[in-house]
Amino acid sequence: MTWLWVALAAHAEPFTYLAPGDLLPGSGFGDRTERVLDPELTFPLGEVPAHPGSQLYNPGGYLGSPPWDECTASNFRYPWRDTYCERRPDRRCHAGVDIRARTCAASLHEVVAVADGTVSQVRDYFVTLVSDDPHRTEYRYWHMDPAVVQVRAGDPVRRGDTLGWVSNHYSTRTTTHLHFEMRRKSPSDVSRFVPPYPSLVASYERRLGTSGRPVVAGVLTVEHAFDCDDGITGWIWPDAQQQEVRVELFDATSSRALDAADVTVACAGEQPCVASFALSVPRSHRDGQLRRYGVYAHLGDVAVGVGAPFVAVWEGADRCIAEGR
Repeated sequence: MTWLWVALAAHAEPFTYLAPGDLLPGSGFGDRTERVLDPELTFPLGEVPAHPGSQLYNPGGYLGSPPWDECTASNFRYPWRDTYCERRPDRRCHAGVDIRARTCAASLHEVVAVADGTVSQVRDYFVTLVSDDPHRTEYRYWHMDPAVVQVRAGDPVRRGDTLGWVSNHYSTRTTTHLHFEMRRKSPSDVSRFVPPYPSLVASYERRLGTSGRPVVAGVLTVEHAFDCDDGITGWIWPDAQQQEVRVELFDATSSRALDAADVTVACAGEQPCVASFALSVPRSHRDGQLRRYGVYAHLGDVAVGVGAPFVAVWEGADRCIAEGR
């Protein structure tokens, strides 16, 4: 059984955001620290709106849900979502917050200094700024296009100065976004990562000149099973009233959609809200090859993965073996 936390808020003003540590389902445990560690932080992008959210699990990401396009509209809507300590495929904790600019265009949207300080590093994939505050906070900006980075190591900067532009520069494929990190010295003088999300929320509110509204995600419980004849069958239980949900089966290797079903989750009296679905695997896949599949549920404009991809191999047209991954 897989628990899905699906943001129900639509793109609307005022600015809305999910709580610190409220990550996409199955993407890690996050950090629920609510303390604003830098109450004077300047928002790191030069223009708004901007949209923190997963670059790995959202549409366009390596493990993202369909459509497989980083420019899809759902990536550029409120509410914000934290990505600090989001789990990576190698099990590492993601050390920063990923922020999409106003559009998905690379090398168009300005990245600025969040504090007065000195640029300590300009590397191929990132720029590090050390603040002048008593904590000597380190801010690291990843994925800017190195060809148009505007600073050099040793340069003094003032908050709001241009550092570069949001891009997708990295050793492997990534989406167009700014990865933003914060580090502070511990009492033993060891530099440690700290969660930037609460400070980013506060800085964005100052930028907008208005307070944001925290929102709570809704719940979908989804269970699915694999059957050689019927493909994928399953059930959906939401936590609230009747809802229209689209369920989609896709080939996790080619990212190609294979089948979809629109279901109405209805509630009757005191009975639990529930709906069943069935998705078919094409007969062309029954060729003895190992296949990886995934199932996604779409609630309005929000697409959220249902569990981890699973594998199946047919030994004949109607005999197969399925595993969890």
